[in-house]
Amino acid sequence: MAENTKVKLKNLTSWILTFRRINAVGDVVMPPNSIITLDEDEVMAQIYNGNKLFVGDDGKGSHARIFVDNEDLRVNAEFESKDTGKTQEILTDKVLKEIFAEKTLAKFKEAVKSKVKTQAEKSKAVEFAKRSKINDHDKIEFLEKYTGFKLASSK
Repeated sequence: MAENTKVKLKNLTSWILTFRRINAVGDVVMPPNSIITLDEDEVMAQIYNGNKLFVGDDGKGSHARIFVDNEDLRVNAEFESKDTGKTQEILTDKVLKEIFAEKTLAKFKEAVKSKVKTQAEKSKAVEFAKRSKINDHDKIEFLEKYTGFKLASSK
């Protein structure tokens, strides 16, 4: 790895994320939904030390709170594979659009349960539904029950 190479990191949550540096003194603070840069060696140290913000719930990057915007690093960390075509499982607006495009309630529920797992992802799904002005009572009712978040403010 080249010394002082910077890597873009995306905070996939709607709240502040912080973690202690491994290769230097101090903490890293990421504002909600932000993009920052960090030294490549620090990013790899965080991954090798199992920081769940980077490695997700399964240690392979699934449902991570921080997305490493560098394909070579994701492949090196085994989050992705060029050979098999495996990509890191993160919840993007594209994935959410596909979920909400499901025609049947059963398929919608199945997609939500398989792709929206963490508290951060649940929050993101509800925010997406609000932004998209979803107007399907059954989908809204299920999403509110599944996530624990309300889409509409009560009067």
